[in-house]
This record gives sequence, structure tokens and C-alpha cells, in this order.
Amino acid sequence: MKIAQTTLSSKILSQDKEHFAKLVVDAVMRLKGSTYLESIQIIKKPGGSLKDSFLDEGYAMLLYDFIYNNP
Repeated sequence: MKIAQTTLSSKILSQDKEHFAKLVVDAVMRLKGSTYLESIQIIKKPGGSLKDSFLDEGYAMLLYDFIYNNP
């Protein structure tokens, strides 16, 4: 956890680095030993605060892309 906090020591995250360090460590732990970090996706949503960020399991799919871009 301390390594993640040190890595996140930027001006933007300085006040919320404990929160984000926990999110990062939890996300990596969910990989269960896999080193495929590309499976961790970050979805940005405007509005709210950095403290509103959370870790969720599963997949997000934009259904309208699937419908309109496939024959």
C-alpha cells in the first residue's frame, strides 16, 4: 500500500492518495496473480469529486455501439 501511495504522490491526487492507493491495490489483487494489467480499465465520468471514484467488477458495454455498428 505504501508503494502505491508513493507512486500516486502528485498534486492532483495528493489529498486522496490513500483512497486511490486502496483502489489500485484492490484492482491488482483481483487479477489473482495475472500480470495482464490491461484487464484493468479506467472509465472516466465528468462531474463529482475524486473521492467518488470506486472499483467495480464486471464489464461495461455501450449497447448502442453494438446495435448500430453491426449489421
